Amino acid sequence: MIQVPLTQLQIDLMSVQAASDKAARALEDACKRLNEAHAALWSLPKERLEALLNHMGLAQVQGVFSAHQQIAVQSNTALDAWEHQGARAIIVPGKHMTYDGTFHILEVETEPEPEVVP
Repeated sequence: MIQVPLTQLQIDLMSVQAASDKAARALEDACKRLNEAHAALWSLPKERLEALLNHMGLAQVQGVFSAHQQIAVQSNTALDAWEHQGARAIIVPGKHMTYDGTFHILEVETEPEPEVVP
């Protein structure tokens, strides 16, 4: 079998593609870690979840939820732009809740977003 040497352009294209693929895999891994944090929070029993949220307070809870949502949306958008198949970050809260000076978890759970698997 005769091997034809690669041109510099082919080498450069392969190098850029490999770096891009590595970045997409790292971003997908970050989405998986976000989903693990999401599951850790929302899998708490109702009483413990309410106690945690009420301990944090409205401002901190809103800050954490806002940061999670922004990171999740931006990560998913980047992976979509790369046309990368694989996991996406969950964006929505895992349960419905109300706040009237105190957080109250409602018994109706939201459906998790489907995870895209390659």
